[in-house]
Amino acid sequence: FDHWELNFDGEVSEGKFTMPAADVTVTAVYTRKRYIIQTEVEPAGVGSITAPATGQTGLTITLSQTPATGYTFKRWELSTGGEVTDNQFTMPAQGVTVKAIYIRSVHQITTVCKPKTGGVITCARASEYGKIITVSQQTNEGYIFAGWTLSFDGEVVDGKFTMPDQRVTVTANYTRDTS
Repeated sequence: FDHWELNFDGEVSEGKFTMPAADVTVTAVYTRKRYIIQTEVEPAGVGSITAPATGQTGLTITLSQTPATGYTFKRWELSTGGEVTDNQFTMPAQGVTVKAIYIRSVHQITTVCKPKTGGVITCARASEYGKIITVSQQTNEGYIFAGWTLSFDGEVVDGKFTMPDQRVTVTANYTRDTS
């Protein structure tokens, strides 16, 4: 219960009002109770959630989330055990904690030899963002290894590079041995 409304210029005080010389309509006004909505990110600090601070029982709550670099959103969890579908849930009759679960992004690694007959590359085929990737090559007879090229702004140092938050192509470049 929130308050009383009257159909004339009067007010209800302590449950009473002065009756005018006409018919009266008295309306009880109710509002839905509001409960607190808390948010958490798991692992901590790898994303953010946008949600209202409170919600009214039975109404639809809309959420949004943004992962940090190197992370991918996996799923929502509600402390009440309810479900989030299409970034929305129905507010329960109690406070709720909404948790965004993230996982490290995994990206494909493609290897290329230029020319194709120049050699063979050994390297992981996929990796999580931020991991150190080891690459090695074996030069075929008649070629000289000329260095590495990466599809992003990075470099191979001592046979290693740090995985970015994107797909990567690792190219082993060869020249013909003319000696």
